[in-house]
Amino acid sequence: LAEVSRGISLSLILTTSVFGPIQEELIFRGLLQGAVFDNSWLGLVLTSSLFSFMHGPPNISSFIFYLLGGLLLGFAYKKSQNLWVSTLVHMFYNSWPLLYYL
Repeated sequence: LAEVSRGISLSLILTTSVFGPIQEELIFRGLLQGAVFDNSWLGLVLTSSLFSFMHGPPNISSFIFYLLGGLLLGFAYKKSQNLWVSTLVHMFYNSWPLLYYL
């Protein structure tokens, strides 16, 4: 059970699609955007920028890709006022590429 088809490990799948999104949403949306910035629009933009930088983009197009993802997640949290909404969106977003390997 440690390995699934095409050599992708179960731990990689769980880290990418479950544990990573939970951890990142608790930090970026729950703590920073929600608590520090009181879920303001400025907080959404600053937190999304930090989210992008944290992913270590090697070029501007990668930075923009992660920034847009962060804005989407931040908007989901801001509108719903529910951390589980952005977490579930994040889980789906991260799981989508894994479908190729299954």
